[in-house]
Amino acid sequence: MIGRLKAILKNGLFHENPTFRLVLGMCPTLAITYRARNGVGMGLATTFVLVFSNLVISLLRKVIPEKVRIPSFIVIIATFVTIVEMVMHAYFPDLYDTLGVFISLIVVNCIIFARAESFAFQNPPLESAVDGLGMGLGFTLSITLVSCIRELIGAGTVFGRAVMPAGYDPMTFVLTPAGGFVVLGLCLAAVNGCCPFLGVSKRVETAFGMGMAVIFVITVASIVTYFVRQLLVALSLEYLQTIAFILVIAVLVQVVETALKKLAPALYRALGVYLPLITTNCAVLGATIMNVDEGYNLLESAVNGFGASAGFTLAIVLFAGIRERLELADLPQWMKGTPGALIAAGLMAVAFSGFAGMI
Repeated sequence: MIGRLKAILKNGLFHENPTFRLVLGMCPTLAITYRARNGVGMGLATTFVLVFSNLVISLLRKVIPEKVRIPSFIVIIATFVTIVEMVMHAYFPDLYDTLGVFISLIVVNCIIFARAESFAFQNPPLESAVDGLGMGLGFTLSITLVSCIRELIGAGTVFGRAVMPAGYDPMTFVLTPAGGFVVLGLCLAAVNGCCPFLGVSKRVETAFGMGMAVIFVITVASIVTYFVRQLLVALSLEYLQTIAFILVIAVLVQVVETALKKLAPALYRALGVYLPLITTNCAVLGATIMNVDEGYNLLESAVNGFGASAGFTLAIVLFAGIRERLELADLPQWMKGTPGALIAAGLMAVAFSGFAGMI
């Protein structure tokens, strides 16, 4: 038993490292890793959620029906994320303000849902908890490494302390999301090695199918969560917003999964595990939270949801076209696959940044 537990722990740290091997949890890896302190805080918070959500899901695996597993998983995960959010807000306010919406978005970190689906729902509680610990520590180590590299190159510091010699001219581009893509791509190349953006963007047809599913989920979720928010405010239960919103999203994804399984089985098989992972697509929950933060009314929420999802579809289809061309290109061995794809994504992000302020 001890030998198996060690193997499970080592698996998360090295063999199936969620960032460098499985390429999951890309949103926080790209968005908040411009400071090493952020990487440690996000990693430890995610580890807590992974351990306890895995444990609870494993304990309940024999009583959770297959047809409602997605909403069930999400409610459990969202509960622990809410606990983390409240504790961080109370005891670590500076870190809470820095991480912002990405604390709530832990609930849609692909790593957590993926381990619930592939491991905790199939294995005993102790093994599931150790799997969560291994994956969480592996994520913490990798995200902290990326944070240190970006902070060092982009600001000349590590954990806020000056490291580079006087007169160093920081490469601030590395601190942008586009720079995050490039740094992560180079790290993956060095390690030699998914969220939906990487997992289903190998073919244009599959990317378009994922985009259409995301458009449906985000647009409808934006409308439904508007009314849910009004109800929560009326009942003074605003602190349940994350749980309520993600439950709405999970139900919508379950509907899409069931419909595609019956009406488009070929697309259903092509999307694979990335179809239920729409639930953990940061763009979905992020759009609904943005509607609240911006104070949008019902119509504005629906339009923002459609616009955000249409933008996601445009990006993932264009990226799929680029990846199809990359497969035919004569690239160095270390650039093939995910590393080259991430570097290309960084360059595409630079191109998209040129549209800022035009509309």
